[in-house]
Amino acid sequence: MSDDEIQPEDLPSTWTSRNPEKPVIQPRVHPKKSLTASQKISNAEKRAINREAAVALNKQLDEFNIQRDEFIEKVAKDTMKKPGYIRDLLLSRSRQATPRKVNLHNALTHYMAKELNSDKSVGDRAKMPEIQRRLAEDDSLKDLSKDREQELLNALIEHRKVNDTGARSSNKGASLDYQGTLKGVFTELDNLSERTGSTAFTFVTRGHINDSTTPSFIDSDGALSFFTEVLNLDPNEVAGKFELWATPCTFLNLPTFITVRTPVETLISMRAECTKIISDGLRKILGLKNVNMSYDHYDHDIVSRHGVKLLGWPPGLPRISPSKIHTVEQIRSLRDALKVGDCIWTKLSPRQREHHTNALADKIAADPTLAKPRRKIRSDKGKKKAKAGDKRKRNQPEEGGDDGDEIPVSSDGGDVAPPRGTKKAKRASAAKRALPPLARSRSTIPSSDEDE
Repeated sequence: MSDDEIQPEDLPSTWTSRNPEKPVIQPRVHPKKSLTASQKISNAEKRAINREAAVALNKQLDEFNIQRDEFIEKVAKDTMKKPGYIRDLLLSRSRQATPRKVNLHNALTHYMAKELNSDKSVGDRAKMPEIQRRLAEDDSLKDLSKDREQELLNALIEHRKVNDTGARSSNKGASLDYQGTLKGVFTELDNLSERTGSTAFTFVTRGHINDSTTPSFIDSDGALSFFTEVLNLDPNEVAGKFELWATPCTFLNLPTFITVRTPVETLISMRAECTKIISDGLRKILGLKNVNMSYDHYDHDIVSRHGVKLLGWPPGLPRISPSKIHTVEQIRSLRDALKVGDCIWTKLSPRQREHHTNALADKIAADPTLAKPRRKIRSDKGKKKAKAGDKRKRNQPEEGGDDGDEIPVSSDGGDVAPPRGTKKAKRASAAKRALPPLARSRSTIPSSDEDE
């Protein structure tokens, strides 16, 4: 064997190579071959023999399936479980079914079931054979228009959406859904580990402090040992801290693990959060600290002037200030879009900016009321305005006045105090207030004789 040949140990390691005792799912490979006439005849004879063998095999399998179904029915009756549940457990296959696409037959069946069972209790509702019989007898549901068919399809789509994502009406229903879904997740992870050798763990807890569900965790192939061996944490402790973090009334301050109370989401708090995210994003993309968001004149002040645009605004919500949104559902949709990155600021190219400016000019020309109102003209426009130091100069005495008066002096022979309002006067007043009061001697008090 030459050195250039690939050795088995040089091949990449796979789950199959590391576990030779497990059965292997062979890949489907269909190489193309050119056959001669004799080979084609031989293959035709082989196919005939294989068909006969397949018929015999299917007959035996049918007999086995009958026995298996009888066994499943017996076990289901003894354990008070549904046969489908026992069959899935017996076959150890994934119970995650791909939903079928909505079709007109299912939409008509849903419509007829709703018509027959809308006013009936649970025990008295019509079964599927009765619904299908009534549907076949109803001539009004045949030869429908395209609009009517689409209306029935939309009704079924909405019904399925509610069943998939609708909220449970009670904590009991939520708890049953919680437990049933976790059982399905555990089965899927366990089967996935057997098929592919993957390892996984899942932590699930309630999302609100008033929910009745308890924290749970599941794993496959001993994945929870990661917490005890690597992180030195017990999975129960992790589940408890995850519950504190997940509830909106409290959160866990990591890495100090201190529980901190947070305010409940309100209309006012979400308004402030949206306003901050929008303003911070605008300042960040422009690199300016003194720019403010303009909602009333967004196209002119933001898009045309700065060349940036806020994309991903929730559909159906007018582009107004968050402080003017008065419903919790609308402000929450905006807040969620801003937090997850669906609504973000982006810069426009020069061509996009020019196109937007021209389109805005055309709109204003068609409707002048859309133009941004100009600022009111000052009443002293065109007049000469006094500078900041002119008022101070007017308060000071002029040197060499026309009347020839001398500069005034104080009674003790010093200069008169500077005019009030100047910096020098303010400093002198502050220094005077800082000094303690002085008592005047009798010898310095002027008498009436000296005045005469």
